[in-house]
Amino acid sequence: MGSTLELLGSVQGTGSSATLQFTGIPTDTQSFVLRGLVSESSSGAGILALRFNSDSGSRYAGRQYFYASSGGSMSSGAYNTVYTYLRLIDEIPGTSENVGYGRAQFESEIYSLAKQAESPGSPAAFTRWGTEYGDRLGWTAGAYAYTEAAPTATDVTTMEITLGSGGNFSTTTYMSLYKRPAS
Repeated sequence: MGSTLELLGSVQGTGSSATLQFTGIPTDTQSFVLRGLVSESSSGAGILALRFNSDSGSRYAGRQYFYASSGGSMSSGAYNTVYTYLRLIDEIPGTSENVGYGRAQFESEIYSLAKQAESPGSPAAFTRWGTEYGDRLGWTAGAYAYTEAAPTATDVTTMEITLGSGGNFSTTTYMSLYKRPAS
């Protein structure tokens, strides 16, 4: 496999929307990298979520681990459940953090977006993230799970990234989607 990533596109928050989309995703490769720096407009902390082809059914299975430093001690947590989205980041800091927009950064490896008949298994993602909210560092993994009735034999051509907090992506939010060359 080649060592170069090809930029497919970038999106930026507008301050007035809780959704960002990558559309027209090519089906000539099955390996993608999604990178971003995220902030939101609400005062509370929110999550960053991913949907394939705008499907909001309960078809996404995931697991998350995170470590947080609070008061000089470390804590950890995990979840394993089915949602209407694939969780990428557990806590995006809101405007109450750092007297303005707090930041979270992430990098997701996304695999197997082709038809099930061509590539058995569910489209899946592994994400590494860090945030100023509680000094958290985390890892999430999950899939658009065929065992939860995700459609089979359907190419993923759209990735929709949403906030689960009631806020909007600030104008300092920026994400880029790259594809790996076909081998």
